[in-house]
Amino acid sequence: MNETFSDDFIMSPKVDFVFKELMSNPKVRKGFLSAVLNIKDTDIKETIL
Repeated sequence: MNETFSDDFIMSPKVDFVFKELMSNPKVRKGFLSAVLNIKDTDIKETIL
């Protein structure tokens, strides 16, 4: 990536768009939360946006 951003810029618009699209899928959202929280995906009953 050869893009430069100011220090107060949080996320690239491309990354933001892709992340939003991925998180709209309940299975992906469940897997992501499972990985981040280090818990089994079967322990997550439901996710709501």
